[in-house]
Amino acid sequence: MHGVLFKYGPSAANVAFKSHPQHSRHLVLIGGLTDGLLFAPYCHQLSEAAGAAGWSLVQAQLTTSYQGYGVGSLDADAEELHQLAACLGRDHGSRGWVLMGHSTGCQDGCRYAARHGRAGDQANNPNPLLGLIMQGPVSGDVWWLAAAAPRDT
Repeated sequence: MHGVLFKYGPSAANVAFKSHPQHSRHLVLIGGLTDGLLFAPYCHQLSEAAGAAGWSLVQAQLTTSYQGYGVGSLDADAEELHQLAACLGRDHGSRGWVLMGHSTGCQDGCRYAARHGRAGDQANNPNPLLGLIMQGPVSGDVWWLAAAAPRDT
């Protein structure tokens, strides 16, 4: 897979890889616990499909990627994603992006959308969040919420 590796935030971990850099719409892929760049066997195929549809695939590394889990929080991840969105808009000509979370990355996506994805915030944003994809949203919190939810009997 060919593309561009770039830094988007102040932390040493804040790097991202962008394939098909000529496109101005971005699909940002966030993995789960212990995941980093090229974590999923479908990354290459997803990159090709996104490129054919006029999108760049961006694989973001957060401070909590790889062995960094347990040292951060969903709020901190959401702030790093906010930095990435700003960088994509400012330095990469992004005019809209979709966040695709895998496993625990789905929680990051939901937290980002809750903190930064409000319609009013997006209205004047030159690089708005266009959507959220939850791929394999399985984690302890999801199971706990499902178990704690009221049930019809």
